[in-house]
Amino acid sequence: MNTPLVPANVDLTDFDWMPFDFQRLFGSDTWALSNDAEKVAAFTLWGKSWYQRPAGSLPSDDRILASVQFSGAMTRWKRVKDMALRGWRLCDDGRYYHPVVCEKALEAWLEKLAKRLSSGAGNAKRWDIEFDPTAIEADIDVARRFLMALNPQSRALTRRRPSGIPSGQKKPPTGNAGGIPPGIPPGSQETRTGTRTGTETFNSVGNPSGNTNTEGVGEGSSAQFPAHVAAAIAMRQAGVHDAHPQFEPLHQFIAEGGRVEAIEAVAAQAVRDGKGRMAYVVGKARGQLQDAMRSPGAGTAKADQQAALEQTNRDTAADWAGVVIEPEESHATH
Repeated sequence: MNTPLVPANVDLTDFDWMPFDFQRLFGSDTWALSNDAEKVAAFTLWGKSWYQRPAGSLPSDDRILASVQFSGAMTRWKRVKDMALRGWRLCDDGRYYHPVVCEKALEAWLEKLAKRLSSGAGNAKRWDIEFDPTAIEADIDVARRFLMALNPQSRALTRRRPSGIPSGQKKPPTGNAGGIPPGIPPGSQETRTGTRTGTETFNSVGNPSGNTNTEGVGEGSSAQFPAHVAAAIAMRQAGVHDAHPQFEPLHQFIAEGGRVEAIEAVAAQAVRDGKGRMAYVVGKARGQLQDAMRSPGAGTAKADQQAALEQTNRDTAADWAGVVIEPEESHATH
């Protein structure tokens, strides 16, 4: 049996970097024996596998692999296939796994889980709610076992093992397993985390906007907190990772009568188009709003929208006093 080299839920689609051990690479047989075309093919597969689910794996269908390399040209793919797939293992789930890429993926996954654990505990303390770290700690234990099998000397295994911090409250738990209050989507207080599992092929590689979880975003939940905060959370939920409620143009968008639903739709499309930055999304949404306001009857609609937004903010400002969505942290490259 060839067991997959990483757990099925290892998801790094929200990481914008991939570590390379160039000393190992340049000393490898693959590098020594490959021609230029084969090296390019190998590099491409390593990079594409990082954004697969599970990370470090590839589909075993030659048609998909050929489409990645040569826009479907099977003859060209077959010329480089043997060397490009050197070191990959075909496992029982029908996917290829590369031991070195999987090792690096597990190290990044452990970092991600540790941050999620710390964030959940911190949110529980901040909002005085319960936090159950059991599921995250179980994922950490499983990931460590997989990494131990690949590289017992990995520095990730020598770091102090993180642990959850129970809140000590005995009241019925509220919110979710991440220690986040109701109405705030997972990920709005922790950065670069994801919960999607399973496998996929290259049609969604590099597009982390496929998350269909919209908890806390939209008409029903946006009334629970100020509109600019709801808009920032909606953008993060759509994949705009630098979204932050203190962005001045966002405040201007809300003041002009902009709606959370509108900026959420713009954000989702921008991420699909590879333009998922807050400045672009807010600018685009403001442009659409201004176009709409120039249409007949826009004055009455603007007044109604503004009144509704002001009432929302008045009703909820007290609940959000002192609550800050922390800016996104940047990962250090390895």
